Amino acid sequence: MPANFLHGVEVFEFNLGPVPINVVNSAVIGLVGSAPLFAVPGALPLWDPSWLVQAAPQWTPSTVETVGNLIVDSNGNTQKVTTAGTTGISTPAWGRALGATTTDGTVVWTLIAIGAAAGQQCIDANGNIQTATAVTLPGWQASHSYTVGSLVLDSSGNTQRCVVAGTSGASAPSWSTTVGGSTTDGGVTWTLVALGAAAITGTTPPVWNTTLGGTTSDSIAGGLTGTVTWTLTQKGPIPNLQQPVLIAGSNPNSLAPGQAGVFGPPIQGFTIPYALATVFAQGAGQVIAVNVFDQTRHYSTITAQTFTFPGAGVQAINVGHMGLSAVKVTNTGATVIYVEGADFKVDRVNGVITALGGGLLTAGQSVQVSCNYADPSKLADSDLVGTVSGNVYTGMQNWKLAYGLMGFFPKLLIAPSFGNAVPTGQVVGSQDATVAAGMATLAAAMRAMYFIDCPPGSSPATLLSNRGASGNAFNTSDKRAILCGPQQLFLDSGIVPTGVSIDPSSGKAIQNLANVTHAGPYSPYVAGATAAKDLAQGYWWSPSNTPVVGALGPDVAIYSSFLDAASDTNTLNSQGIVTAFQAFGTGIRVWGNRSAGFPTYSTPDVFIPVRRTMDVIEQSIMLAMMQFLDQPISNALIQSILASANSFIRTLIARGALVAGTASFNPAENPSSQIAAGQLVFDIDCMPPPPAERLTFNVFIDTTLLAQLTGATSAAASTALPTG
Repeated sequence: MPANFLHGVEVFEFNLGPVPINVVNSAVIGLVGSAPLFAVPGALPLWDPSWLVQAAPQWTPSTVETVGNLIVDSNGNTQKVTTAGTTGISTPAWGRALGATTTDGTVVWTLIAIGAAAGQQCIDANGNIQTATAVTLPGWQASHSYTVGSLVLDSSGNTQRCVVAGTSGASAPSWSTTVGGSTTDGGVTWTLVALGAAAITGTTPPVWNTTLGGTTSDSIAGGLTGTVTWTLTQKGPIPNLQQPVLIAGSNPNSLAPGQAGVFGPPIQGFTIPYALATVFAQGAGQVIAVNVFDQTRHYSTITAQTFTFPGAGVQAINVGHMGLSAVKVTNTGATVIYVEGADFKVDRVNGVITALGGGLLTAGQSVQVSCNYADPSKLADSDLVGTVSGNVYTGMQNWKLAYGLMGFFPKLLIAPSFGNAVPTGQVVGSQDATVAAGMATLAAAMRAMYFIDCPPGSSPATLLSNRGASGNAFNTSDKRAILCGPQQLFLDSGIVPTGVSIDPSSGKAIQNLANVTHAGPYSPYVAGATAAKDLAQGYWWSPSNTPVVGALGPDVAIYSSFLDAASDTNTLNSQGIVTAFQAFGTGIRVWGNRSAGFPTYSTPDVFIPVRRTMDVIEQSIMLAMMQFLDQPISNALIQSILASANSFIRTLIARGALVAGTASFNPAENPSSQIAAGQLVFDIDCMPPPPAERLTFNVFIDTTLLAQLTGATSAAASTALPTG
């Protein structure tokens, strides 16, 4: 607004004329499914009962510290109090070498571990991250009666466990300082189970505090094994669970099998690692993946199953399932509960329990094991579809957040299921009408296409009948739906979740690969080929007639021919089903140009590339128009909008994305009352190039051409005849 009074000159600057319109990213795939996060390196365990836990509190100023207290210093290393006192008023310069001491006020700390090795974290039943921040443990007492399993804090500040019951001596013994080492104390035998203070969790889960920073007390009744104080340090979900995660296929690290380090390795029954490997094998660029597999909810239970440790050698038993949690080990009579971290350790990823030396377990002993194991078959359609509640997005609803987080939406949506590969795999996916309906809603909102799979073993006749079967995912005329079938055979080199074995000499788990041929959903191949075609040639190209990589052929017999209108491939295409074409010398190719809108609709936008091109044009213009919103309406504004749109259209025509097109402003569509309400209407007329689906040649047998037969021989030929 001009100043009320100005004796001088001022300038107001306006942007006029056309502005560039950027094309939205069309090659982004949206993927929803399951991932084995428990197998990601560094994954946090779920809370376990009877678990020896050490705390990792942070350093605090002017605090009284006793011998044995542990903290995590500012370098992320574990320091232990070796001289009691009161800490200083400012952070000391921590020693960085193992065994180095640091004077802090009147306290002396000793570096006992590089990294926060002494502190433990877990995932609670609510999916939140809890950190052990304090441990209370009774000190040793002279002439005291101790029972097996009791814990005490010795004079060095370490944790000793009673392994032989009795009465302690009249004075403190010379304590062992080696983990696993024994100390005789009157009639008691102790084993050093932890450097620093440690306590044992309860036999049943505590009631977890759900307030960030809130604490939870966790102990066994009776107090003989100390108390762990947990602090809620991070609200769920944990990383890569129930959130959109961008994976770039152009990144060499992302080409590792199954996206190791992000969503875990390819383990049979989990879909995301398999789908990513298939998608990126086609040359696709980016995937926005949403993992819905939550180990706190999707598990099966083993109850009091008997296992026997080997009679000699490494004392390890195989539970037979991957992704263990809530592990409880007892004697066969269930009268003794063994302690994780003192009597045994657990390889939660591979499902192996190993007895520890110095513990209560003996060679060849039989035990009862109760635990949960990760089970993707527990997923339901509702997990994939998800909800939006209280500003919390779950399932595929997370795709809605992509634009705000990344600047683009996924444009090719898949929810494949590889569950047929193993008995306990994820069996829900886009072959289910509920999931397909959820994808349809999101595709309409984001101007995307979504891919619907068929079940394994679906013959061409079944695929056709499913087009009219009530409640079947194929029974749709949505122009944004791409029907994919039949399923494709592939070499499954994933880890068998029930096939882990133990090396008898080292006790280490050996993950066995399936290396068998299975049927898998076709949608990752088609979506990956579509995205790769976008990157190589453009979104206005049809995915049809594009080779696919990794497929071994359909899981049912299918007659492929582009010469015979009665072939299976032509019959399926005629009903809006995208299939696979395989003939001599062709390899396996995506085959089909039309969406599920055909044959109900015959408009040009039933062609997949036409629908996608219109989506790209419309969304690109919509996003570019944000800079014109709320400007004063004037002829200059109208001309700037038209010039921007027409410049964009001309660029698309030059690229081949449009045959022709123009943007215009019709005064008849913009009466004064409408403009007075701040509303402008523009027209865009355009035509994307339809794919060359059929080539027809008219061949005539023309008998008049026989007149060219005269019997005469050319002069040149005559002179060449022999004369002898």
